[in-house]
Amino acid sequence: MRPEQILVVDDEKRIVESISRCLTSEGFRVFYAYDGLQAVTLFNTQKFDLVLMDISMPDMDGYEAMARMFELDPEVLVIIMTGFASVASAVSALKQGAWDYLKKPFEFAELIKTVKNGIVQRHLIAEKKSYAARLKASEKKYQYMIDNSPDLIFTLDENFCFSFANQQFEIILGYLPVELKGTAFDAILHEEDRCKLSRLFLADGCPTRDLSHGCSIALNLRFKKAHAEENRYDTYSAFAFMEMKASVLTPPDIGSTHDFNGIYAVARDVTDRIRLETQLRQAQKMEAIGT
Repeated sequence: MRPEQILVVDDEKRIVESISRCLTSEGFRVFYAYDGLQAVTLFNTQKFDLVLMDISMPDMDGYEAMARMFELDPEVLVIIMTGFASVASAVSALKQGAWDYLKKPFEFAELIKTVKNGIVQRHLIAEKKSYAARLKASEKKYQYMIDNSPDLIFTLDENFCFSFANQQFEIILGYLPVELKGTAFDAILHEEDRCKLSRLFLADGCPTRDLSHGCSIALNLRFKKAHAEENRYDTYSAFAFMEMKASVLTPPDIGSTHDFNGIYAVARDVTDRIRLETQLRQAQKMEAIGT
């Protein structure tokens, strides 16, 4: 693991050398510059974990140098060094993005403490960024799996209204997922199948079964296709026959609860199978009549 790289910027050579020796003795790799322009040029060619910089310098002051560094690396930590008469300037620098400031003259112990705190902060920022990137990648992967599943995947809230629906609702039934949100689940079911799901979990607002994590049921339902007219002679034209498994939305760390928070469900389209089974039964009946 490489040592943390620190850039020290001050127009007083004596101060730069003194700070450099102190930080080097603590295991840091130190680079230095004697004005803002030189610091920005060096910053443009090297990757630094932290910058220690004076405010008042010739050619380019600390404010402008810090602004240019933020353009190159928005996450760099800058610690401003200022004299007794420049505390207001340090406060202004903090408002412009500096992480902390040191008031000259300062003890080496204070310098080391401030720098190490800055390095810890830098590591925390990097760790948080890494976690966020991994979380985003994981969410993207699972979203892809859900949206590309051949099954309907959805959640219902405590009132049995849609809170989430995957893209298969549009492909199989013709409903846009965003339009289903807040819609009652029964609204897209065959009238004979309505309330079947809710009655399995609730009766008069009270749970009909243990709602612990893992509690699930399986049932067959007919889902109505969007914009399809029901035909009494052809049930399949307006409805998709689905095999559904539903589980309660209960945190896994809760063993048992009487609180109903909703449903997570997966439904598979078995219309073709049901149609073939029906046709087979009819053919067998006709064969029996013929014999």
